Amino acid sequence: MSFSLCVKEYKIPNNILDATRELCNGDVVRRPHVWNYATALGEHNVENFGSTEPSIWEIDFDHHEIINFVRDCIVDYSALFMEGAPPCFSAIRFNRYEVDQGMQQHVDHIFGLFPDGNPRGVPVTSVVGLLDKAEEGGNFIMTYPDGTSEEFLKENGSLILFPSCYIYKHEVKKVTKGIRDSFVSWVHF
Repeated sequence: MSFSLCVKEYKIPNNILDATRELCNGDVVRRPHVWNYATALGEHNVENFGSTEPSIWEIDFDHHEIINFVRDCIVDYSALFMEGAPPCFSAIRFNRYEVDQGMQQHVDHIFGLFPDGNPRGVPVTSVVGLLDKAEEGGNFIMTYPDGTSEEFLKENGSLILFPSCYIYKHEVKKVTKGIRDSFVSWVHF
């Protein structure tokens, strides 16, 4: 079975990529990445791995071209794999990885998807876009249940969509030189 059949890659047009980079390099407030997860009792735990995790931020730009591009990719992906009404997607969150920062292997069970903390949907598809790759390191690796691994997001301006479930474990290897700028969003019903 080829698990990568449910992973679809897109290319962000250069004009949208440049405009998004400009926004991200402007006056933004970055905060540390925090992991939220549930225990068997349904409680939410919060964990912060400090400087080994990227800094994150969101930018309020309702009609920016990147929003429309991500929306178009989601509609395309949804037509291939889902039936019914077009799904909604979360705010786009930007991640900046500096030297010695990465993201440990995980699956996307997003408890902080909604700003007020009250879930109103289930994340079904993960969206990851690469604005700028690091000079060295920062590779995006997906590992499948059969133990095989595959690298995605090898070029600046690449974007992937994939199911947000236990089959699609993924990670960002530590950056060893330069800075990696990327963004994420999650499709939900």
